[in-house]
Amino acid sequence: MRYELTLKRFMVLWLSFLLVLSVGIMAASADIPVLKYYYVCDIATPEALEKVEDAANEILVKNIGAKIELHPLSFHEVTTKIPLILASGEDADIVFTSSNFFPYTTAFQTGGLLALDDLLPKVTPTLWNKYDKKVWNTVRVEGKIYMVPSNNPGVSYPGFWVPKDLTDKYKFNWENADSWEAWEPFFDAILKNEKDIIPILSTQDYWGRLWFPNYYGYDSVGSVKAPQGQPLIVVKANDSKRRVIAAPFTDDYKAAVELTRKWYLKGYFAKTPPTEAEMMTIRANGKFAAFAIPFVAEWDTTAMANNEWGGRTILQAKIKGKPPIITTVTIAGSGNAVCRASKHPDKALEFIEQMHTNAALHNLLNFGIEGVHWVWKDKTRKLISLPEGVTGRTAKYNPNAYWQFGDRNLQYFMAEGDIGTAERVNKAIKDAVYSTILGFNPNPKPVKAQIAAVSSVAQEYGEPLEKGLVDPNDPNRGLAVFQQKLKEAGIDKIIAEFQKQVDEWAAQNIQ
Repeated sequence: MRYELTLKRFMVLWLSFLLVLSVGIMAASADIPVLKYYYVCDIATPEALEKVEDAANEILVKNIGAKIELHPLSFHEVTTKIPLILASGEDADIVFTSSNFFPYTTAFQTGGLLALDDLLPKVTPTLWNKYDKKVWNTVRVEGKIYMVPSNNPGVSYPGFWVPKDLTDKYKFNWENADSWEAWEPFFDAILKNEKDIIPILSTQDYWGRLWFPNYYGYDSVGSVKAPQGQPLIVVKANDSKRRVIAAPFTDDYKAAVELTRKWYLKGYFAKTPPTEAEMMTIRANGKFAAFAIPFVAEWDTTAMANNEWGGRTILQAKIKGKPPIITTVTIAGSGNAVCRASKHPDKALEFIEQMHTNAALHNLLNFGIEGVHWVWKDKTRKLISLPEGVTGRTAKYNPNAYWQFGDRNLQYFMAEGDIGTAERVNKAIKDAVYSTILGFNPNPKPVKAQIAAVSSVAQEYGEPLEKGLVDPNDPNRGLAVFQQKLKEAGIDKIIAEFQKQVDEWAAQNIQ
């Protein structure tokens, strides 16, 4: 009898202990903040995303006492969803920004970003001291820092991504092509001989234009443009007087849209620009000859080719004689920002610091899990590859956005050619032109209404011109009409305001 009572008492005590323990564990778990991170991602199946998230949280709970909840967005979704998240004050903690998809100044304009000046040295001193003061100054708006720039040292040029097999086939001397027009013999050969290949790939959104400010020697002032377009407010990169210009009123812009129209009529572009999804299929199947882009660079294209181009060898075909321009966007073109709505801004900033200092987390977010989503080729040289039989398109987790997750110097290499990128970049920087407004970020608030109106006009009238879909001399839809609509939308007021800001900035910062 005594034994039974003792056993019962023991069971009661044991169950009580387990209950207290489970409650304690639940309470401890509930105390761990969960941070919502919105970023761009090409491919992430739900199962793979869960595994990556779990692996990230093993690192983060230990290092910063917080968890991450990953919210991947497509390249198209980023341009619409993140602005709404920030403008509405939706529950979110960290968002990425990119000059090509969701510019920093556009993010700032929503009012949804948190100033980080006080938090950076106090909460993340390692991150604060990791980068030079000049780097932090490139992301100041109204004197405040609202974004941590990703460390992606590099230079870029206007030019083409083009499959090497085609330039070899037609013996095209692309290395000496010194203008857009110098490529016409190559595209003519494609039209004549390759019946099922489009000379230059385009889309309904970003791709398929020749107006790139850096081709004509300009630096952009902010992100006044159509949502998927190129900047329309510019300064000549070497202009010591820093005169702010509305690009559509220049001879350079006129030349760009006229040439695009000529190429459209010749058949270099598809008559009806494909959707982004259609473009990706065309690209993967090799049914095009070139991409016209403003960011031909020094990095190796093997990884990109495996992800997007069916494994073909892709040339970084610069336009000869067009030196790279070092701009604010070159230094701070992408990064991560803390949302004003975040309930844990200190932990959100600590997560960003981890992306800049923790190689395991940085590469996990970029490539996924070792042995599942990637494998080592040469660990001593940090060289990796996709598992056998897996391609960039069949991968389960593949953000394909290597510039996004902090300090790229932590990153593993997906190709032999990537290992020498730093040396090539350092050599190219010696020949670069440094913009006279390097470090300037405009404050768009005083002309917020005008910028919105100009963006709408640019979408309706400018985009068709830049894609070659409209004759620049068309009396109803041409360049003159676009210019008039821009004036009605208030572009002159934007120019005046930004000129005032540039002059004030130069007076304070230029010796």
